[in-house]
Amino acid sequence: MPVLTKVLIVEDAVNFHTEREDVSKQKCPSVLRDGLRGLVEGSLKVEHNFVATIYGVSLDWSESKREALHQGYLFLDLCSLPQILDLGTGSVDFTNTSDASLAVQSIPAYVERCDLFIALAPELTHADSGAHCNYTTWLTRGWCRAELWYRTLSNRKNTSVIVMLSAVEAECMFYQNKYQTRIVDGQFTVEEDRAVLTRLGEEATDKKIKHLRSRPDDLHWYRYFVALRNRWVGQPNRTWTVPDFLEHFMFDSLADAAIDGSHMFGLLCAVVAGDCSMVRALVSAQADVNRQVSGLADMGFYPGITPLMVAAISEQSGPVTLGAGFGPLHAAGLFSRGNPEALDMARLLIMQRADVNVPARPTMLFGLICGLSQSRANLCGFDACPARTRFFASLPGLTPLGIAASVGSETLVNLLLEHRAEPEQPNGRGDVPRYLALANGHKHVYALLEDTFSI
Repeated sequence: MPVLTKVLIVEDAVNFHTEREDVSKQKCPSVLRDGLRGLVEGSLKVEHNFVATIYGVSLDWSESKREALHQGYLFLDLCSLPQILDLGTGSVDFTNTSDASLAVQSIPAYVERCDLFIALAPELTHADSGAHCNYTTWLTRGWCRAELWYRTLSNRKNTSVIVMLSAVEAECMFYQNKYQTRIVDGQFTVEEDRAVLTRLGEEATDKKIKHLRSRPDDLHWYRYFVALRNRWVGQPNRTWTVPDFLEHFMFDSLADAAIDGSHMFGLLCAVVAGDCSMVRALVSAQADVNRQVSGLADMGFYPGITPLMVAAISEQSGPVTLGAGFGPLHAAGLFSRGNPEALDMARLLIMQRADVNVPARPTMLFGLICGLSQSRANLCGFDACPARTRFFASLPGLTPLGIAASVGSETLVNLLLEHRAEPEQPNGRGDVPRYLALANGHKHVYALLEDTFSI
């Protein structure tokens, strides 16, 4: 059966400036066309995010999907779904029974049918406001968050999301972005839509929990969604009584919850739920606070982390990358995708005298990965390598500007240039930032750095 492919387009980026050749009215469709061609032909590899790569988490992308894609059906949400607006409020009229209004309400059904879910999120410029539109802005929009939520709550076995960042770079969505992006916190052009979509999301969450409760093989997912439920729908964390905790999380007793050997054990449930009183009760019942998590990489809980580390991750703290050999300013660029605070973080670091030209010096496991990646780049050619290989091959000697150029962040590039970042400082391979921007398909950043170089 042909694959049904859903492609989400960044709404702010559909109409964009035409002042530069690299940012034209054909930019978004061309990224989609060239990216899909690359996926079908195999020249574009879907890769894991930086952190998952380090932990060796397996990809959800299979060769069979690539082979089926060229015979699949595309559903472009922005082009395919008309919206009926209430003339009084300007919001979507969910009570209207016209075909168009019913189509809007059928979004969850379309998402459920999708075998492949792609968020098309290249760096573009908004035609009216001049604002930068990219993966980060895609994640902030309430309607995009709703569609992402429906994908996350789908009853399909594979609910992975592919983010197409350029025509030559596509990666699986970072799990923390996928599971901790709430509808209620999204940005809506019409404020009334927030309550409507949050209510629909709450109903979808409760249906998902009910569905999972009857599936013993999915007990860890059931407990995970129960723990996240209130936070997801914008309600205060629930303070559980011991009987309620045992009933809802399906433990026989407090002692059983404390020593439970499943992946989603009792203490982990309490930590994800944010219930300090239950954490204390479980610790008093001899729960092991140093127990390492296993088997939950699909939730973003990588092997070897402890409940304390999960507590930090649940608040969306940055990952710890020992041996990476770079500082906070490098990390601000590397993890800027999906992080709306990245620019402010970088600005604060620079105000505190962070060196904008400090080179990365990876060691330990990172040093080994970089060496292997450089060998592959030498054999196959740098441009022909997958994006993740290109990154690790270029990491030794890379400056914060080099990272910002590699990920295509025009705002970070401008900020670093304003604070005297060297536009032509090469990494250990001799790659300058503008070349790395071009190699990763970010022609707008290449043009910016080329103009800086020519001056």
